[in-house]
Amino acid sequence: MGTVPIDVSRLTGEGKLTQFHVRLLLLTILLTMLDGYDITAISFAAPELAKAWGIADRSAFGPVFAASLVGMLFGAPALGWIGDRFGRKPAVIFSCIVFGAFTLAMMWASSLGQIMALRFITGIGLGGLLPNASALNAEYAPSRHRATMIILMYVGTAFGGAIPGPIAALLVPAYGWPILFFIGGALPIAGAIAAWIWLPESVKYLVLKGDRNEEVAKLVGSEGRTGAATATHDVGHGTMQKPADLDPNRIRQIARSPGLASLPRWKLSNGMELVAVKHGQAPVAQISVGIRGGNAFTRPYGLASYASVFTRWRS
Repeated sequence: MGTVPIDVSRLTGEGKLTQFHVRLLLLTILLTMLDGYDITAISFAAPELAKAWGIADRSAFGPVFAASLVGMLFGAPALGWIGDRFGRKPAVIFSCIVFGAFTLAMMWASSLGQIMALRFITGIGLGGLLPNASALNAEYAPSRHRATMIILMYVGTAFGGAIPGPIAALLVPAYGWPILFFIGGALPIAGAIAAWIWLPESVKYLVLKGDRNEEVAKLVGSEGRTGAATATHDVGHGTMQKPADLDPNRIRQIARSPGLASLPRWKLSNGMELVAVKHGQAPVAQISVGIRGGNAFTRPYGLASYASVFTRWRS
């Protein structure tokens, strides 16, 4: 039975803003709000911790405050790489579970040393959420709305960072400092469940995998499109088709070949390069090589480079 190509570019840069984009934006804003909450929650809990544990020297909290920032330094590139390797959706879910579970664990901490260790691991999850969430928004957003969607997503972090203040004023007097960490731990775990249910996976990642075309078709179908499980990706100069029988391992082998640099290549309008691969004299495939999910977190580390192979598509 024949297959109908699915124009993935409709979801990844072309077209108008739809309910799909609004849902994605609202969900990522919610998740980044929880991220921002957990970044600042320790600052509002510190005065109560000092009273409860009889800590007179407030400078002792300095390493505790820094621990989460150090964790974010490691979490951003590490979980950015996980997003490239295993998909943005699993990376976002994992990030939420990490910073939610270890924030929740702080309810039972009994020393600054324990708090510092827990904050470091929490920071790994906090740092990993933002690059993957921003990469999803950057990939799916229509080009004219891309900057707006990313900026609005980051507003969630700032807004969430202000929430522990009212919580501390209203609830800490009645329930004590653990209430800050209960909220900061339980809600991200609930957010991970919401992400598992509603967060879309990266279409580019699904196409690159080569064996998940049905998921691509289902995802595009949610936008009112139908088609078979053969996906196409517009790389800037025509549509290329990636058949399911192309071995993903062979894709990676070709992409990493030392001889790749000597092959003919063309600059594309999206900043990527198109490389021709020949078998004898006949061009059998083209590789688009570039930085995937480009954002301020993944680019400096060079962890997001990728290659995907597309055979020439002929009508």
